[in-house]
Amino acid sequence: MSEFNEAKEPAVQQTLAAQILDEDDRSPAQREEDEVLAAEMQEFVYGTITVLVALGAIGGSRIEPVPTQAIAVLIGVSFATLLAHSFSAVMALHVRLRRPAHLGEIRKELSHSWRIVLAAIPAMAMFVVSAAGLISPTAATRISVGLAVLALMWMGLIAAKRSQSTFLGGVMFVGAATLIGLCIVAIEIYVHHG
Repeated sequence: MSEFNEAKEPAVQQTLAAQILDEDDRSPAQREEDEVLAAEMQEFVYGTITVLVALGAIGGSRIEPVPTQAIAVLIGVSFATLLAHSFSAVMALHVRLRRPAHLGEIRKELSHSWRIVLAAIPAMAMFVVSAAGLISPTAATRISVGLAVLALMWMGLIAAKRSQSTFLGGVMFVGAATLIGLCIVAIEIYVHHG
C-alpha cells in the first residue's frame, strides 16, 4: 500500500502545484523575492517569540533581574535557538532533496536564521540602558516585552499587506500576532507567579 501512496504522491503534488501556478500571476523573480521575505519574517517572528519566553523567565523572579545576567540569558537563548533551528532546517533540507545537501544549498537554507538573534537586540539594548543606570531592570523588562509584542504586530501587518488581505483580514493578522505575544506573556506570568 505504501508503494501506491509513494507513486500517487508526486502526481498529487504536481496537481496542487499546477493549481497554485494557475492562480499565481507572479514572475519567478517575484516568487523568489516573496520566498526570501517569508523566510526572513518567519525567522524574525521565531526569534521574537523566543525573546518573549526568555523575558518571562528573566522578569518572572520576585527579585529584580541583574541587567548583565539578563543580557547573557538573551544571548544564550537566542544562539541556542539559532543552532536548534539551523540543525532542523538542514535536516529538513536533506529530506526535501532526498539526497545529501551541498554546502551552497545549506548556506542558502541558513541565510535567514541570523534573524532569530537579531530579534533579541532591542531587549539587549534595554538591559544595556539599565546597566548604565538610566532605567530600572524591571522597566527594561517591561519595555522589552512591549517592543517584542509591537514587533509581532508589525510582522502581522507586513504579512497582511503582502498577502493582499482585506482591511478586516489585516486587522485579524495584527490581532492574532498581538494575541500570540500577549498569550506568551500571560503563560510566563502564570508559570512564574501562579
